[in-house]
Amino acid sequence: MTKKRTRALAWGALVAAALIVAAGLAMSMQRAGADAPRPMVRVERGDLVEVASVSGTIEPHAQVDVHSRLAGEVVEVAVEEGQSVEQGALLFRLDPSDAQRALRTAESEVVRARAALAEASAQVASAQASARDAQEDARVGERGVELGLTAPETARQSAHDRDVAGTQVALRRAQVSSARAQLAAAELAVEEARRNLERTDIRAPFAGTVLSVGVERGSIVSSPMGNVSGGTTLVTIADLRDLRVIGQLDEAQVGRVQVGQEVTFRVDAYADRTFAGRVHRVSPLGVVDTNVVVFDVEIVVTDPDVALLRSGMSADVEIVTARQEGALLVPLTAIRSRGAVREVELADGARRAVRTGATDGEHIVIVEGLDEGDEIVADSRAARATSEAPARRSGLLPGPPSRGGRR
Repeated sequence: MTKKRTRALAWGALVAAALIVAAGLAMSMQRAGADAPRPMVRVERGDLVEVASVSGTIEPHAQVDVHSRLAGEVVEVAVEEGQSVEQGALLFRLDPSDAQRALRTAESEVVRARAALAEASAQVASAQASARDAQEDARVGERGVELGLTAPETARQSAHDRDVAGTQVALRRAQVSSARAQLAAAELAVEEARRNLERTDIRAPFAGTVLSVGVERGSIVSSPMGNVSGGTTLVTIADLRDLRVIGQLDEAQVGRVQVGQEVTFRVDAYADRTFAGRVHRVSPLGVVDTNVVVFDVEIVVTDPDVALLRSGMSADVEIVTARQEGALLVPLTAIRSRGAVREVELADGARRAVRTGATDGEHIVIVEGLDEGDEIVADSRAARATSEAPARRSGLLPGPPSRGGRR
C-alpha cells in the first residue's frame, strides 16, 4: 500500500467519524429542543393604548425680542438673564435729555398757537363790528339818495365799504380756522413728545422670563423705525408658564392625530419621569423635509411641573391616538405572518389563523381566532429558531482534505 493511499484512507476514516459525531449531536439537540419547555402565554383581556411617536422641541408660546422705538444711549439696565418680570416692569432706561427738550419745545409751540388763536378771534370780532357799521352806512346812503339828501357817489362808496368789510370778516374767520388747526397740531406734537419721553423707559410687554440681554449701560441703540436691520434687540422675553412642544408627523401618522388628544413626553434632563400635554394644532399643510412630507404638530404642555422644563429642550413624544378597553391581548412576538395570513402556535404545536387589530408595539389586539384563557407560544420567532437550529449547525462539519500539489 502506497503512502498516498494510506493518507486517503486516514482522511476518509476521520470524515466518517466526524459525520457520526455530528449526526449524534444533531439528534441530541433536536431531542433536547423538543423536550425543553417553550414559554407560553395566556390570552387575557386588557387595555391597549395606541400611540404615535414623534420627536420635538420645547418652545414658549409667547416670545418676543424687545426693541426701543427711540434711538439713544442706555443709562440704566434694570434686568438680568433668568429674571422673572411682570407686565409693565422697567427693563431699560434711555437718556431722556433729547425727549425732554422736544417736549418743552412742543409745549412752547402750544402757548404760541393759543395766543395766535386768541388774536385771530379778536380780529374777527373787530371785523364784524366794522362790517356792521359799514352795513348801516350803506343803508343810510341808499335812503339818502332816494330822498335826494345824499349824492349818488357817496352812496356808492358806502356800498363799496360795506362789501370790503364783509370780505374782511371772511378773511378773519379763515385766519381763526387756521389758528385752531395750528393749535391742534401743536397739542398733538405735545402728546407725541410726552409719549417719546415715556418711551425712554422700556418696559416688559407681558409677564415672563428674561432669556437674554443684548445691551449694557452706555450702549447706543437704534430704533427699528425705518431701519432695514430691525434696530437693536435690547432683551428677549418669553412666557415659560405656557410652553409648547413643536414636532413633525409623517404621512402615516397625521391621519391618526387629532386636536385634543392626550400626550406624554420625556426629556433627557428628567429621564425618570414623563410630562403631560395635549395636541393643540395639526398643520393642514405638509412640507417636504429630506424628500419626506411632514406636518407640524403643536402640543400644549399641561403638566403641573412645567417649571422644570426649559425652552430648547428636545422631547420624545407619544400621542395617544386610540384606546381600547377590555380587548383580547397577546404579545406581538406571538404573531407569525405568512403572506397576508397571521397565525399563532398553540400549546400542542398546532397553528391557528387569527385576525388582529391595533398594536402598541408590545401587545396586539386579537379580533378573531382566540378566546380568553387560550394558551399560545409566547414567541413564535424563538419557536422557529429552535426547530431550525440543527439545520444551521450542520455547517459545522469539517470539509474534505485539501487537494494540494504533491509533496
